[in-house]
Amino acid sequence: EGEGEGEGEGEGEGEGEGEGEGEGEGEGEGEGEGEGEGEGEGEGEGEGEGEGEGEGEGEGEGEGEGEGEGEIETYEIVFDAVWSEETHSQDFPPSPHFSGLVGATHNSTVGFWNPGVLASAGIQEMAELGGKTQLSAEVGAAIGTGSANAILSGGGIGKSPGSVSLMIDVDEAYPLVTLVSMIAPSPDWFVGVHDVALHDGENWVDEVVVSLVPYDAGTDSGASHTAADIATDPAEAIFEIDGAPFGDPGSVVPLGTFRFVRVGAVGEGEGEGEGEGEGEGEGEGEGEGEGEGEGEGEGEGEGEGETPTGGCPANKADFLEGVRKALGDFFLLGIVLMTLAGFGVLGRRS
Repeated sequence: EGEGEGEGEGEGEGEGEGEGEGEGEGEGEGEGEGEGEGEGEGEGEGEGEGEGEGEGEGEGEGEGEGEGEGEIETYEIVFDAVWSEETHSQDFPPSPHFSGLVGATHNSTVGFWNPGVLASAGIQEMAELGGKTQLSAEVGAAIGTGSANAILSGGGIGKSPGSVSLMIDVDEAYPLVTLVSMIAPSPDWFVGVHDVALHDGENWVDEVVVSLVPYDAGTDSGASHTAADIATDPAEAIFEIDGAPFGDPGSVVPLGTFRFVRVGAVGEGEGEGEGEGEGEGEGEGEGEGEGEGEGEGEGEGEGEGETPTGGCPANKADFLEGVRKALGDFFLLGIVLMTLAGFGVLGRRS
């Protein structure tokens, strides 16, 4: 599986401008000559808004394969029996068959059988009678102490040659397999494996094939497949039969094989992968601005002489305007007097 992520970013900018205007007025008063100054202030405010949009894209590409090894693996055990009159002609019995498979998955702290070791009650029952009860109980006890994980029990082969299979789950903490089956008919003979490791400490083993040679459980002294029961007293250690009735010493042909084939994980696996992703984003921004302005004004006034009784003009312009009017009046008076003199009006007595 793959996963992808994309990110987008947007930026916005806002600008604001403000303008301010100021006006000032000044007044001046004085006698003789004077000057006056005035100051004025003005304020102005302005607002501005700006919007911005941005888009961003993110892409990632990759390929990932997830394959994990779990804590538990499933295996198929295939028992292929080749035992027949053609392969083992010496004292070949009628109705050759193998009893039902029985065994365990376990760790290295326990063993259920080994050549050179006396057979347990469970191995004796399996080898002499094809029973599973005692050996299953022994495995159950080992499970109780934490040395084993599961009891294995499968079918037998009703007539050899033939085959049978068994599916098992193997825990990484209990990677060893022990499995046996009685050679029947026989006094106490069997085929089997012990402590077969399906995990090498780092990885699961894909396939294991084990050739099956005949073993004697050491509990019955019968010499042929159909011999009467003769209990061995005292019991002997388990040993490999290297001779009659399975062949000449040093040339015994295996009776078949156990084949352990890894099927797949039952536990949890881990995998990594990468994919592609895209993202877009938009952003907006606003801005405000303020501005202030100041203005100054100056006024000047000048005067000569004395201020009239009624007061002084408010400013120079008013003063000049008064002078202009006075001169105009005086000029008109002169013209009138001259006209009257021309007619002899002035100086005439009535």
